[in-house]
Amino acid sequence: MFIELSEALACPACGPPQGLVVVVDRLDGRRVMEGFLGCPICEARFPIRTGIVDLAHPTDAVPPPELDPKQTAVMIAALFDIRDGNGYLLLDEALGPVAAGVAEMTGGCEVIALAGPEYGHRESIEADDGWNDSMAPGTSRVTGAGRSLPVQNGRLRALAMGQPTEARLRDAIRALAPDGRLVVMQPTAETRELLRELPVQALTDEEMAFLGVVAAPA
Repeated sequence: MFIELSEALACPACGPPQGLVVVVDRLDGRRVMEGFLGCPICEARFPIRTGIVDLAHPTDAVPPPELDPKQTAVMIAALFDIRDGNGYLLLDEALGPVAAGVAEMTGGCEVIALAGPEYGHRESIEADDGWNDSMAPGTSRVTGAGRSLPVQNGRLRALAMGQPTEARLRDAIRALAPDGRLVVMQPTAETRELLRELPVQALTDEEMAFLGVVAAPA
């Protein structure tokens, strides 16, 4: 997709004159090869894959980061830095399959592992997709969460996300307790810009992961 084409396209859900914003993951000259078009009003996201824009299939989240499950679990547990086994932690749909590994390394904290709707009515879970492990002690699987996290205000000690939408990121701040830890794996430039506007104190901001602490109310 020619990068400047985003200025001429309208959101299929809202209709003209509502425009779309392009977020680039991979660029070839002036053509976007990987990324998505996002609507700032309805927050729908339309994927761009191999240079092709798919306006027919909006998605609430960017495809999950391609990370090694064991390394990801170790990294998230280290960033959470919780070993006392108290409280609730949450991993979004992109990271849910590593929940068991995180639970083992956080003193047995209960880890809420979100899953997409495809897991909601399955009689069995394939051994190779990570969900068998997330049924281990210390993990609870929740499907169909939608844009809002299914957690009361301020109940989470830590939360990890894989390239969240703006709505999900703002909702994460609501769900985290003061001084709760927020981890975003492989954050995009757009996500980093948004995080600077939110009440989060950055502790680590690298290509692989962002770690911040939610500010206590004034």
